[in-house]
Amino acid sequence: STDDGWIGALMAAYAETGKFKHVFVELFHHEDPALEPLRELVDGHGVDTLDGRSYNKAVVDGLVDVTRRLNNFVARGILS
Repeated sequence: STDDGWIGALMAAYAETGKFKHVFVELFHHEDPALEPLRELVDGHGVDTLDGRSYNKAVVDGLVDVTRRLNNFVARGILS
């Protein structure tokens, strides 16, 4: 993931609004041709962050990470 802490902060801020209903785990292949303009404009996009994992393993890791974050929000009383 290219998350440097912003995903958790964004999720927490939105959860506190009381309008949090859906979470999506989304991955893009770092060499996807459709993302070429973004890679050209923004440093850091297009970097392989799979760390040797398969695409499926990266998706599972993303789901586990989001589940832990959501469970933490429930434990802290931010979500019910």
